[in-house]
Amino acid sequence: MLEFAEKWRTLIELLSFIAAIFAAVILAFEVCRTKRVLDKDAKWRRRSQTFQLYTSERLEITEKHRIIRDHFGIKLGDIISEKQARELSNSPELKSAARFVLGKLERLAAGIELEVYDYDVVFKTTRNNILGIYGVYESYIKYTRSRQPNVYNSLEILVERLALESELRGLHLAHGYVSYLNRTDDAEL
Repeated sequence: MLEFAEKWRTLIELLSFIAAIFAAVILAFEVCRTKRVLDKDAKWRRRSQTFQLYTSERLEITEKHRIIRDHFGIKLGDIISEKQARELSNSPELKSAARFVLGKLERLAAGIELEVYDYDVVFKTTRNNILGIYGVYESYIKYTRSRQPNVYNSLEILVERLALESELRGLHLAHGYVSYLNRTDDAEL
């Protein structure tokens, strides 16, 4: 009789162990499923926030950029020369407009670096705008870096990434960025 009770106890312990393993597997599955749902939701929110950020600020960026374009008579494909970069840096109105434009793009770029904003949204919706603006302002950025070496670093990283991926995908680059790439370092820009 004692032997029979021991067998039942062993069987019950074995079934309890199997039930615990089964419960752990179900719990692990639910945790993974919940994580996938939360990750998908976070990715959607990040994409939505990126789109909302740039579309809400695009008009202001365009208006401030227009101040610079109109002042220097910049046309599609033109870039700011070194002389113009110095002039821009010495004019409070022009400097404020340039800093606004580049500051907004730097904020977006830093957000992408920190994965607050979504790179794919930027690539698909504003790639050429960012490349073009960077190309136009590159001399000003270079001039500003002579005094502040780390200014607009996140923007530069984003621009390099956008340009590289564009080339790898065989997509055309913004006129301002192409002009910046084609400039000669010997020439007075």
